[in-house]
Amino acid sequence: MGYSSRDCCSWDGVKCDMLTGHVIGLDLSCSKLSGIIHPNNSLFQIHHLRRLNLAGNNFSSSSIPSGIGHLRNLRHLNLSESYFGGKIPTEISYLSKLVSLDLSLNGDEFQLDQKTFETLLRNFTNLKVVSLSHVNISSPIPMNVSSSLRYVNLEGTNLQGVLTESFFLLPNLERLKLGYNHFTGQIPNSIGNLTQIRELDLGYNYFTGQIPNSIGNLTQIRELYLGSNHFTGHIPNSIGNLTQIRELYLGSNHFTGQIPNSIGNLTQIRELDLGDNYFTAQIPNFIGNLTQIRELDLGANHFTGQILNSIGNLTQIRELDLGANHFTGQIPNSIGNLTQIRELDLGFNHFTGQIPNSIGNLTQIRELDLGANHFTGQISNFIGNLTQIRELD
Repeated sequence: MGYSSRDCCSWDGVKCDMLTGHVIGLDLSCSKLSGIIHPNNSLFQIHHLRRLNLAGNNFSSSSIPSGIGHLRNLRHLNLSESYFGGKIPTEISYLSKLVSLDLSLNGDEFQLDQKTFETLLRNFTNLKVVSLSHVNISSPIPMNVSSSLRYVNLEGTNLQGVLTESFFLLPNLERLKLGYNHFTGQIPNSIGNLTQIRELDLGYNYFTGQIPNSIGNLTQIRELYLGSNHFTGHIPNSIGNLTQIRELYLGSNHFTGQIPNSIGNLTQIRELDLGDNYFTAQIPNFIGNLTQIRELDLGANHFTGQILNSIGNLTQIRELDLGANHFTGQIPNSIGNLTQIRELDLGFNHFTGQIPNSIGNLTQIRELDLGANHFTGQISNFIGNLTQIRELD
């Protein structure tokens, strides 16, 4: 950092108001700062400060000093990934002008009490961005939160309880990340009010029941993560309304029945995970329509019948998992069209006949599992073409 001038407004990371000369911005992110910030630090006397960024430093698991509450003109506060620890001071609730707050990814013992948490989400009417990822909050989520919120990241915060109807009355919300928590109960129908949402992550919780039909109202969504819960029943047909979606994760649940044909409408999708469920019947014909897909997981289900030739339409695919099902018949020759593929799992099925020579076209493949089937005949010379292979079963 350069300090050759005595005028602090010319220093790296310092921004001043051009008219008053007051310091209004301080960016010391990734500056190799270490040690402890003491309560009487002169930092807390910069009362005109609007933006403070101390992210990416090492404050030795020390607590954030209560003096942070003196900076009542702050609009943007970023203390992420700086190894803070202990309890976040209640004085942070004095910063009612905040527009963005990032306290994510600090020490394991970094804690926020329930009352302060509720104040941040409910009473900060200017707050648009809040990231508390991996802060230990260990409380229910407030029933009503500020409608100004646009980005909320509460991943891995030990949140618990149920999500109420009123929680989703957030017309401006674009990203909501609540994964890796302890939420229970069903997702309320009011989730359909999030009509501006681009990313929704409710994965790795304990949600039960069915996905509400109102999920089809999220027509702007690009990424939807509902995997690793306890959802049951059928996937609603309304899922086919999400035509802008790129990533859809529904794996590791208890879904039953057939995959709805409406998923064939999701022609922009890049990643689709339906693995580790209880789906039955054959793979629908629409799978061949998903020509932009890069990763497809249908493994560990109860699919039957043959793999359709249309699987060869997925020429952009990198990872395909059809393992641990009840597929029969021969592997179609069209599998050789998947020349970009890196990982292919067809193991633990009931395939018969010879392994098609067209697999020799998959020259980029790293992992190939054809084990635990009923193949006959010889392994052809195509094996010698797979020069990038790392794992072969």
